[in-house]
Amino acid sequence: GIPAEWGERHRIMLLYNGCEADQMVHGYECHRSWENAAMTQPSEAGEELPLGYLLHRVVGVLRPHVGAQLRGLEIGLPELVCLRMLSMNPGQSSAELARNTKVTAQAMNQLLNRLEDLGAVTRPHGSASRALPARLTPEGRKLLKRGQAAVLLADEQLVGSITPAELRQLKRILYKAGDCANDTAAPHNGE
Repeated sequence: GIPAEWGERHRIMLLYNGCEADQMVHGYECHRSWENAAMTQPSEAGEELPLGYLLHRVVGVLRPHVGAQLRGLEIGLPELVCLRMLSMNPGQSSAELARNTKVTAQAMNQLLNRLEDLGAVTRPHGSASRALPARLTPEGRKLLKRGQAAVLLADEQLVGSITPAELRQLKRILYKAGDCANDTAAPHNGE
């Protein structure tokens, strides 16, 4: 069966990967090809595993390291992403940021309110806070710089066995895959 310490997220990913709970044995991973489902010892390269599963594994390892690094700055990853987006495109409204990060407008507005409370973001005061342009303050730029340094430290902890050249190649591939996904996910406007 599934080891108890794996938790619900692993169960969901196993189901995504075509595995049933009773097909799992500790130390082995189940994968499903189009022709059959089989239990195999995980390959060193993981080439036969779905990309979504591999990305989930990396995020599952990286997120706690990033969270631990950012905790000292009193922000989380969502706040850091928002700061980065505002540094790249100042003046976005809460609604624009929400669309670009695929979160609800309400969640983004709450996040911006928190960043305002920290003195990292400023918005003009008005009645429709979702439509107000947000900008980084000098404190926000400092916080972004410290947050990015913290994320790089977490990256280094994660990729200790990956060479710098492999890491650069991985980043290029993931960036390219994201661009391809964005190109194919564009709406067809009724066509």
